[in-house]
Amino acid sequence: MKTRIFSLALCIFFIFIVSPSLAKETEIDYIEGQIVVAVDEDYDYNVLRLYTISSKKHLLETYGFKVIDSLNDFDEKISIYGVQSFIENREVIKSLGNITLIDYSQNYSSASKAIEEVNRVLSENGYKVKYVEPNYVYSINESSIPSINDNQTWNYSMINLPDAWKITTGDKKVRIAVLDTGIDYNHQSLNDFVDSEFRMSVIDDTVMDEHGHGTRVAGIIASYGEVSGVMNNATLIPVKVLDKYGRGTLFSVQQGIIYALEQNIDIINISFGGTRYSQGMEEVCKTAYLNGTVIVAAIGNSGDATITYPANHSTVISVGAVDYNRIRAEFSNYGESLDVMAPGVSIYSTDIDNKYSFDSGTSFAASHISGVIGLMKTVNEELTVDEIKSILIENTQEAGAKTYYGYGIVDAHSVLTKAIELKKNSHNSFTLGDLNQDNVVNSLDLVLMRRYILNIITELSYDSKKAADINGDGKIDSTDYVILKRYILGIIDRL
Repeated sequence: MKTRIFSLALCIFFIFIVSPSLAKETEIDYIEGQIVVAVDEDYDYNVLRLYTISSKKHLLETYGFKVIDSLNDFDEKISIYGVQSFIENREVIKSLGNITLIDYSQNYSSASKAIEEVNRVLSENGYKVKYVEPNYVYSINESSIPSINDNQTWNYSMINLPDAWKITTGDKKVRIAVLDTGIDYNHQSLNDFVDSEFRMSVIDDTVMDEHGHGTRVAGIIASYGEVSGVMNNATLIPVKVLDKYGRGTLFSVQQGIIYALEQNIDIINISFGGTRYSQGMEEVCKTAYLNGTVIVAAIGNSGDATITYPANHSTVISVGAVDYNRIRAEFSNYGESLDVMAPGVSIYSTDIDNKYSFDSGTSFAASHISGVIGLMKTVNEELTVDEIKSILIENTQEAGAKTYYGYGIVDAHSVLTKAIELKKNSHNSFTLGDLNQDNVVNSLDLVLMRRYILNIITELSYDSKKAADINGDGKIDSTDYVILKRYILGIIDRL
């Protein structure tokens, strides 16, 4: 069972611009007048609303800042999140910090001066500041490449999807959150797959897509009828974080990811990104990773050596695009952190108003990967994020240099075969407590576990991690250490 972990981190508004060319021409990389602050507070959750938020807000306003919003201030979002779920996950929320959006435009001339002052004011008043960041710009990963294909044969054949469908076509138990402009949930090829209960918009009062990007992304992941998604059966969760112009904020994206984690989503598809690093985005992506939720993200469409964020974070699976000749699309970005490639040129999919259309971009390459991972989760629901990523990159089709093609083009049939193989072997490949796999459970295993818990070492093999999870709760922590120590000392006679 996945550990339900959520983040509340302080965020800046990030504008998501539909046209990548517009972002490139104006060279805008942050919004003047706004910063995001995250504070690591040891607070009592029962007095959080009465004291923590109000006191920090008053303090900041005293020094000329205006608090615009806070992810902890959920009174107006009770219908979205639910109070009980917040209370149940307060320890996780607490660990991620208190995220606030601040306006400094009235009293400070630059972001750097505002950041310096916020750090000083909060630190001097006893707050532990996790980060203060500018409001970096993000963009939807679309491309202006003209549509030239009239069917889906080439892209599905390239990734060996027809052979994969002989193993499985998906299952509604696999839940995929599409963070985007919403989904046209009335579309004849999507309606049965879009969840009627779990959906969220941080933009307005509906998840209906008025732009089209989110509907096209969703149709590639899972659809039926006149078109077929990579999955022929799945549950799509629309999480609307971008408006009808393709604009949104980092704050809204963090809200969307938190909501997806709250719903225990299997996969999060993010087909947009930005060029600037954000600690806030990195932390929320890491939270998803620790929760066992896979984030798939497009790498960008400027055609240069820049992997956009969040795709550039190590906890995210980054995806580039190839054309029908298996060549990197001219718009697809590249770099050392690129993981895998998928078709992304003239991809046929669902569109708003019950229509269908072609589109190009790494957005749609990422959608292919989300669908393939959905198939993997169908045949082996216990797969971890690390296992999924390893299977994907170790079973690709060779394409070219790592910088330009990552580990290669995804092979849907091969990864499904490996996912099934891992499931068959996982039950008998380790002995509980035998971390070093020497067939003896002794003090050497205890030392290894202690070093891992203390982060002296950061990596253990899959089998070693299974062997270390003594109480079977999906975590390796001091509880496992104590049980193993008692066993080795003979206090208990079995694990």
